[in-house]
Amino acid sequence: MNLALVSKELREHGVVVAAAIAISALALAGLLMQLSDLGGRFLALLRFTPTMGVLLAMVAGNRLFAREYAGKTQLFLETIPVSRLRVVLTKWALGCVVVVGTIVLAWFTNLWFIRRTEVMPIVEALPVLAVVVAFALSLWSFAAMAGVLGRYRYMIWLAAGLGVFIATAIVDLPLTDLPLFRLLGRDVEMGIGSPPMSAFIAPIVITVMCFTVAILLTTVGSGALPSALAQRMTAREKVFVLICIATTLVVVDLIEPQPDIPPYELVDGEYVTVGRAQASVLVTPAVPTDRAHALADTLANDLDELVRTFAIVAEPRVFIVPQSGWDRWYMQRASLRGTSGIVLKAAPDVPQDMLRAHVVHSLLIDATLGRAQREDRHVLLDGLAAWWPVRQDDATRTLWRLRAAAFPDRITERHLTNWSSTSEQLGDCMSQAVAFASFEALLDMVGRERAFDLLRELYVQPPDDVRVLLEASPEDRLSAIGLEWKTLAARTEAMLVRRRVEHAAALAQRVPMSARVEVQHSKAQGYSVLTHVDGPRSYWVLHQTLGPWTGEVGGHSRFDATGASAVLPVSPASGTRLLVAVETEDEALGCPVRITATRLEVK
Repeated sequence: MNLALVSKELREHGVVVAAAIAISALALAGLLMQLSDLGGRFLALLRFTPTMGVLLAMVAGNRLFAREYAGKTQLFLETIPVSRLRVVLTKWALGCVVVVGTIVLAWFTNLWFIRRTEVMPIVEALPVLAVVVAFALSLWSFAAMAGVLGRYRYMIWLAAGLGVFIATAIVDLPLTDLPLFRLLGRDVEMGIGSPPMSAFIAPIVITVMCFTVAILLTTVGSGALPSALAQRMTAREKVFVLICIATTLVVVDLIEPQPDIPPYELVDGEYVTVGRAQASVLVTPAVPTDRAHALADTLANDLDELVRTFAIVAEPRVFIVPQSGWDRWYMQRASLRGTSGIVLKAAPDVPQDMLRAHVVHSLLIDATLGRAQREDRHVLLDGLAAWWPVRQDDATRTLWRLRAAAFPDRITERHLTNWSSTSEQLGDCMSQAVAFASFEALLDMVGRERAFDLLRELYVQPPDDVRVLLEASPEDRLSAIGLEWKTLAARTEAMLVRRRVEHAAALAQRVPMSARVEVQHSKAQGYSVLTHVDGPRSYWVLHQTLGPWTGEVGGHSRFDATGASAVLPVSPASGTRLLVAVETEDEALGCPVRITATRLEVK
């Protein structure tokens, strides 16, 4: 090693390398504090080595090799009376000291952290030191070779990262089964042993091969190849690299295997299978066997006809879990982990048409990978979900028409295309009724077959990759059958005008109601949120704190109230944003209605 060369490298690159080491030190301190309670003695070190070690190796390789050739500093080194081999070996050794030395210091720091709470002889920690040094040497050798490749160095790193991803995500190999990563196993993490000697073969081979390639590239042919590779990429090369990256990512995404997730199971449920659909309802004291079987049969028939009508490839599995004591209008989909299916919780006396609509809604969301509830098509989803369970039930269809006729405003294009805002203002029942009315208007305008053809195109399972960006929008699909959102809104409004005349007597029985929300402030109590309601004797208030980017809101807190005014049990701070909605049960409509919904900021 030439001391003059070392001094030159430190003056030129010392600040950047020192900054990288400082960042690594902060990262190690954070890992030690965060992972100290997880049980692994050297867990922080083994997380630090493959992450910050890569950062250090990339920085050192870029500064000592790639930057030297790109910045023409290497031309100066060619003029001094030092052999090219000695220059390369000095750079390699200096980078090795930086990378391996930092890893060794991290090992010592982790050992010191362990010794604060337990006795651990240094001899027991030496196998861990050997492991991380071998790993660091492999990293640095690879980084030095990549640095010599100049403008292609990041491609080499990307290829290595992609290889690890393919091995773990597609071939489904555990990370610690890969040749180099076998060094970082559980036994090393606990500090109770070391991997077998065979695990060190791969690091030794990688180190020797990468070191040899770096030496050959920089010495053979007077180092002409690294000088040529140090030039910036041409526009053609950049385009070629981007195409290769995009193609590789698409291919990897397409061949990535989907896990085979077992279906959810109810131990004491009544199961009914119809075609490809299966429904199960849990038997409880409130839902005896005969009721559970009848409901399961109804749901299974609903879903089987749905998947056949709209060519849905899924095999739906639905599980209903009655919840005694719940409000009859409240339904919740359970979150599953490790199993598949639609699990809905609801009160034993939940209205059956509402429950069936919720099941259809959930299935279509799953079948389209969530795209059915996008803003540009959500109204059609809600309309179909409300219509499907009552397609052969004249009495319930009449009830939904009455609810839609109670909509107080004129239906416009904005109501249908800004559906999240419409739903927030109207609440579940009224928004579902408006969606039902718009769906009936669609059927009336184009006929059932053409409407179903449109929905088959919307609810086909999309590709789970970038091809989904090429799908036609619902607006384009409506145009293809001679429709626009504006036309559909006008036809829906015309239909509601007729319904209001037909149901004038029932609508006249509704209790007039209004509500407003305000924020008050006092020095003694701080900020308070008050509601003032006229009309209903009892009602409930739904409230939810909003984040800076909150769009559609779910999971409200509920506060039941009586009387003309109520104070919410919240103490918001200044600047807090809230959604507050007031609802009550409308006896004339047979469902809850939202009197008002307000987004407000406490100030």
